[in-house]
Amino acid sequence: MKLKSPVPHDELFRALSERIRLRLMLLLREGEVCVCHLVNTLEESQPLVSKHLAILRRAGLVSSRKDGYWRHYSLAEPGSPAHAKLLALLDSVAAEDPDAERDRKKLAKVLEAARCCD
Repeated sequence: MKLKSPVPHDELFRALSERIRLRLMLLLREGEVCVCHLVNTLEESQPLVSKHLAILRRAGLVSSRKDGYWRHYSLAEPGSPAHAKLLALLDSVAAEDPDAERDRKKLAKVLEAARCCD
């Protein structure tokens, strides 16, 4: 989803100010993911995960599509050069963040297991 107008820089950074939102962004680097898989990976409640995804969506960092009862999320197309650089920085953050690899491996296992949204 290309934004019509760039999101102010402070909103981009504010959206990433919570640890769970950074973890969600790092997980979405893997591609589109159903909210049910994010809930199972992070072991958090569905309302909490959905609330944080909504904040990321309002900031223009993630996009979503509805499929039946479930929403699938992915990283949004950058709306500005700063947004593009922020997304590129996620690779460096993932390499340095001790939780990122653990979350990525857990997401892979969750995706292999029960398909809650199929």
